[in-house]
Amino acid sequence: MGANQSVHPISRGPQSTGRTRIVSKVLYGSNYTKANRMFVERGKDGKEACIVVQPVAALCCPYEFAICWFSPFISVPSGPVVLYQNWGRNAGTLSPGCKPCWPGWRRISHLVSLQLVTYNHAPKKCPTRDHVFVDLDLSVTLKVNKEQVSKFVFEMGAERLDAYLSFQVEESIRGLVYDVTHDRVNDMRGEFAEDMLAVLQTKVERFGVDIKAVKITNVALPNILQERLENTTSFKTRLTMQSKNHEHTIQTIENTYAQQRQNIAQTFDLQKRSVRAETDREDTEQQEKMAVATSDRAQKTTTAFEAQDVILTKARSDLEVAEFTGRTEKAELVEKTKIECARRVRTTKKECSVETTQSEALREASKDLAAAREAEAAGEGKAAEYQEERIRFEQQKRLAAIDAHFAARGRHVIQGEGGRQLLSAFHDGRGVQASMMKRD
Repeated sequence: MGANQSVHPISRGPQSTGRTRIVSKVLYGSNYTKANRMFVERGKDGKEACIVVQPVAALCCPYEFAICWFSPFISVPSGPVVLYQNWGRNAGTLSPGCKPCWPGWRRISHLVSLQLVTYNHAPKKCPTRDHVFVDLDLSVTLKVNKEQVSKFVFEMGAERLDAYLSFQVEESIRGLVYDVTHDRVNDMRGEFAEDMLAVLQTKVERFGVDIKAVKITNVALPNILQERLENTTSFKTRLTMQSKNHEHTIQTIENTYAQQRQNIAQTFDLQKRSVRAETDREDTEQQEKMAVATSDRAQKTTTAFEAQDVILTKARSDLEVAEFTGRTEKAELVEKTKIECARRVRTTKKECSVETTQSEALREASKDLAAAREAEAAGEGKAAEYQEERIRFEQQKRLAAIDAHFAARGRHVIQGEGGRQLLSAFHDGRGVQASMMKRD
């Protein structure tokens, strides 16, 4: 079988069942006790499940006269929930028993069964993840919630519940089967049933229907795959037997080797005791040798201590002689060092005095040179002021001459480039004069 090929189921198993149809039936007449028998009937093909019975009045008079009709009594059956209407409007439920003087504007509209209903469905050709088509038979056990009968009747109804359940079961089971491979479909029955129960309960509980149980009754694989799975199962059985035989052989070998290890342990224990006795004997001999060695060591230690005392006495004498010699040499060295230090101090003081005198003379000469340069700078500053005053006077004199010249010649109009140059020169001269006056 290729990777992209699909295997279709050839035949369904012996437990295969068809789809159950949830229906509502019509009850003619006012014998409402027949409703219980109608709930039990399974139809001609045995695949119907009636949960709602709708009574229809079998009167041959018009409706205007029928509403004025009074029945002496009606018998309300026990078991189903009975809904009645007052002037065509839902008025709630009726308790079972005899109801005398029943007017025509009241009528029983629906009888709803509260018994458990088994809904069988057989989705076909559900593809698995590995493109194998399988057929499944599942059974859904449900009932109408007693507290929500009116909601179920007027919002859902039997026929719509049948179509809705068929769609939801098909969609849910195909989605679950597509998530696994064909060899795991049989193993996942329990998980499929739990998931289906949760999904269906969330879908239909708002319409007043309770899902009590979901069970996958049959899974039909293609014949070739069914044979392959059977062969696989028998092979797994043989493999299990071989594994158990292998474990038995391993256990026998382990027991044999355990006995051998026990024999080896006993032999080892005997050898260990023999070695321990030999060790005790060697320990005794070693202790005797240690006693002799200890005595020799004590004697040699005493001799060594005596020799050490002699060496220490001689060393102390040599140390005293060395200390006396060191003190004598130290005194001579200190005296020589003091004389040399005094000579160096005198020489250094003399050199410092000469350098101090030279520094004083150099400082006085620097002061005189600085005073001379200050006097020279002051003279140059006064000369610059005198020169500036002379230039200012000459400028004023020239400006006065220009004014006198223009006054003697009278008024003239000067135009063009020459006039602009003359006016510019005149303004420049006036500006220089004003700046000089500001300085003064």
